Amino acid sequence: MMKDPNHPNATEHLENSGSKQQASRPSGPDRQEQYQLTREQTASAQEEQDRDARIRRRAHEMWEAEGRPEGQADRHWSRAAEDLDREDAAIQREGVASEKPGVRPKGDADFIRDKS
Repeated sequence: MMKDPNHPNATEHLENSGSKQQASRPSGPDRQEQYQLTREQTASAQEEQDRDARIRRRAHEMWEAEGRPEGQADRHWSRAAEDLDREDAAIQREGVASEKPGVRPKGDADFIRDKS
């Protein structure tokens, strides 16, 4: 059935359908919050995928170093995850220490100057 654009209710119908569409989409601050939340979720998912890839590589290295034993995948995965978590925590601690007032991390220029 075709709608007659000259029908008196045609304009009202179009106006109402437009306002319903607007109401269903977030706008202004709500839209910005939704965008930020989506970005954070995407970043978090990417970080998790990166972490899993790092663990997978480390667990594979352990498996090969031990002679490729069967049935040890869970143990290798757990050890790899623990190792990487410890390494990440150490890196985080070093980064925080370098941000303390009066403490400056040693850079290449300092290394070269100290060598002479």
